[in-house]
Amino acid sequence: MKEKASNTTQNNSFDNSQLFLIYSSLRLLLNMYGKLVRHFGLTYTQYLVLSLLHNEKETLMSVISERISLDSGTLTPVLKTLEAKKLLKKKPPHADKRQRLLCLTEAGSALISQVNEKIYPFLTELQLKEKEINFLENLLDNIKEKDKIIELYLQKQSKE
Repeated sequence: MKEKASNTTQNNSFDNSQLFLIYSSLRLLLNMYGKLVRHFGLTYTQYLVLSLLHNEKETLMSVISERISLDSGTLTPVLKTLEAKKLLKKKPPHADKRQRLLCLTEAGSALISQVNEKIYPFLTELQLKEKEINFLENLLDNIKEKDKIIELYLQKQSKE
């Protein structure tokens, strides 16, 4: 049986490092969900975009980028693929002509409904407990705060 890492020098070993544990957990979760949506010809990221648009009806690319934590350079190819598959469409908003509103096509809406209907039983089975979700939310908030510290440090270093 593998022992848990203590607060000693064991924390520095690769297998017990905090970053490796988070990375491994994330990859496993993404792989699990990816397996479920791959059957429908989607990547997990494409599924996230379609789900968000299904719930929001229409929204700006910048909002999607922020909500699923992807920069525009990563998100743009995903959107182009979904547009090429005729699952989403872009239309100009009323205010800023440089921005584009994104919305599902009928085919996109039908697909995401079908995907959700088929994978819902699996998702309910995989559902984390409230205690686990609260832990992850707190962990995410903590990591975001540490990221701010790193950003401040890097800004300071670039000025020196």
